[in-house]
Amino acid sequence: MNILTDYYAILGVPTTATRREIERAYRRLARQYHPDVNPSPEAHERMAAINEAYQVLRDPDQRAQYNQRRGFWLQLQQQAPLSYHGPGLRPEWPALLAQAPSWWAPPASPREIPFVRRILRLLRRRGYRLLQGWKREDPWMADVLVQRRRQRTLVRIHDYPIIDEQHITALRDLPWKGPKIVRRAYFTSGMFWPAARAVADEAGMVLYDGARLAELGL
Repeated sequence: MNILTDYYAILGVPTTATRREIERAYRRLARQYHPDVNPSPEAHERMAAINEAYQVLRDPDQRAQYNQRRGFWLQLQQQAPLSYHGPGLRPEWPALLAQAPSWWAPPASPREIPFVRRILRLLRRRGYRLLQGWKREDPWMADVLVQRRRQRTLVRIHDYPIIDEQHITALRDLPWKGPKIVRRAYFTSGMFWPAARAVADEAGMVLYDGARLAELGL
């Protein structure tokens, strides 16, 4: 899967894998990508993804929650194919998206959202420094202001399946009290609707969806 992080694919195990099979796969990958034996930056990022996948799939409760979310994505793709490029959302999507808040209890802080932690690690590895953060409009989203080489970027990190043009417009028009912002970027674990990409291109906004993040090893 290229929209939701596929923990099974990261560990190279089937969805029916037992805990023992998951542990064996983890040990095998750790011998290959652990920083003590593989010093490359790519290996460091890969090992972080392997650790996260292992922590989720080894725990029965977390694995059950993850499987529920994964099942939601399969249902979404079957009932509303991603090849659709019409205006707005397909009629059946709102009812499906309404299931998203039931994936797990809302976190008390954005720091508790694994996707937020993953993106912050990525930004730090790429040399960005956190200037201001944790403004949020819903439980699954965080806005942070980062800087690299005097360039300030307002980053929205949103763990949500579908980002439409209204999401992009909201970030584009968001007032920010603080240092001047040079550009804005949107990170999501899901996908951007075609109309959302058009609005973002016009605004000069940088987009990272689940597929692009998967290419970066996240």
